[in-house]
Amino acid sequence: MLDDRGMIVGRSFWIGSDLERSGDWIHRLDDTQQAEIAAALANVKGRPLYGFTRDDFPLYSTAKLLARVSEELEDGYGYARIRGLAVERYSEADLRRIFWGLFWGLGLHVGTAVYQNRDGEIMTEVLDRTRDPRYQAVPGPGKIVSSRAKSLSNGELRFHTDGADVISLLCVRPAQRGGETKLASVATIYNDMRLRRPDLLDHLFHDYIRVWPSRAVRIWRYPVRQQSRRLSFADGVRRR
Repeated sequence: MLDDRGMIVGRSFWIGSDLERSGDWIHRLDDTQQAEIAAALANVKGRPLYGFTRDDFPLYSTAKLLARVSEELEDGYGYARIRGLAVERYSEADLRRIFWGLFWGLGLHVGTAVYQNRDGEIMTEVLDRTRDPRYQAVPGPGKIVSSRAKSLSNGELRFHTDGADVISLLCVRPAQRGGETKLASVATIYNDMRLRRPDLLDHLFHDYIRVWPSRAVRIWRYPVRQQSRRLSFADGVRRR
């Protein structure tokens, strides 16, 4: 929503201290919801990952929570955190099913699950893989390591947007140090640019030419204004 000055107003316009002060973007699973998730997991035991739907992973009380989260992602801060999932009770295979079951329940409210990269991955572990030769990325002279390559290391990632409208993170083993996730409001950036450099603001509404030599389609248009909303089942990113 714009005011009479053309500034974005509403919950999507925020700075970090706003989130820290309010805390209303943090949701906690209660005992009923924990039991509901465990029962839903038992219902899909033995099924392949991604081989079940929302109907196979029934959530009632938790579905109401996810509906509130969905509204926050679409019309609010654009970010939410869900705390309290007892990850220590489950194997990694079970956690993957829970993560998919919860996300699938949410995803049906706001969109459709899609692959997150050109390798066809839907769910990926965020781990430091720099010692694994299959994942090592050594750029040539004058080249920059991509965000994709950095996400498989313990290095910092620059601010970026992802290709999907909503991404989600599940924290299983927190890092001993580091591992913080930082967010920025696109609405706040827009307002700041409108005040400081309105002559540059128009560029946010035009496509930006991207080049990726290793892809079949090497040159394509990518909107600068694209932003992603985030759902975090975490107190930080997963251990790297």
